Amino acid sequence: MNDAVRMRTICTAEAITLPGGGDVHLIAPPPKPCVTIVVHGVNDLAGCYERIERGLCEGLNERLDMAPSLPNGVSNPGFLRPAGYSLPEDDEGKARNPDAVYYRRKFGAAANGTDARSVVIPFYWGFREEEKHIIKDAPHGEWMDRNRNRLDKAGTLEGGHF
Repeated sequence: MNDAVRMRTICTAEAITLPGGGDVHLIAPPPKPCVTIVVHGVNDLAGCYERIERGLCEGLNERLDMAPSLPNGVSNPGFLRPAGYSLPEDDEGKARNPDAVYYRRKFGAAANGTDARSVVIPFYWGFREEEKHIIKDAPHGEWMDRNRNRLDKAGTLEGGHF
């Protein structure tokens, strides 16, 4: 079967069934109300993405009257849950290469540990210096571009030059 014909799973569940015990009913999640692309500012590491995404999900849940659970106690498949982000508070700021670790989206898990269901697409942009122009012997082990702007260890400046 090719990819164009392959069926897509939209909802799964597990249940213990007994002979004559009836069916297991699944509630398919409704479509997301929108898609929001969040772009960080100039010379910004996108440290605000976590708060923006949380606020958008909370606001849309309130506006669309989406409760976390349905009246029968089952989890609401339409409820929006923001993704988690790696923050300096997670490890008390002790990362060896903070540029590669902090303010990055944790794929597959919401902030509360459940599966994320968010309308946000985080967009990261920046500047990458040519390898021959990266200054790697600056004080304190910093890397710099040809204009002496600080770079991360990948030779990039998040947010870049505008």
